[in-house]
Amino acid sequence: MFGNVESKYEEKTFARGDVLFREGDKVKSLYLLKSGSAILVSNNNDRFVPLYYLDDRGLIGEDCVFKKDSTANYSVVFLNATKVVEIPKSDIMSYINDSADWIKTILTDMADKCSKTSSLIVEHKIIDEKLSGNKSFGDEMEATIRKALNPK
Repeated sequence: MFGNVESKYEEKTFARGDVLFREGDKVKSLYLLKSGSAILVSNNNDRFVPLYYLDDRGLIGEDCVFKKDSTANYSVVFLNATKVVEIPKSDIMSYINDSADWIKTILTDMADKCSKTSSLIVEHKIIDEKLSGNKSFGDEMEATIRKALNPK
């Protein structure tokens, strides 16, 4: 999916219920999901709102890496055994900074728009299976997320 980028960086393995990062964290890397599944969720008054579901491939944290403040407005929880490749923001930005200024402007603008859209989805508690890969956000998934994000 990502060509030779995957071979340059270390692969990490996570288990069901592991948390990659939490809402409010500063995200310092972009993650390539190679296998497994993850859900991106935000907490609104103790109610988890699913923003996006990834299954077997995809990007995690790209919006955080490119937006102005790099703060995550969602948490990432793995739903089964998952492998990701971590690419540090510094590596990405050195490449982007060597490109034309307008490329960085476009990526930053797109990331900020994604962040604002996610905030709107959470504020209005919009739950749509089209955003979650047609996966149902049922009691079992919510229990996994709640246990991962609120361990006691």
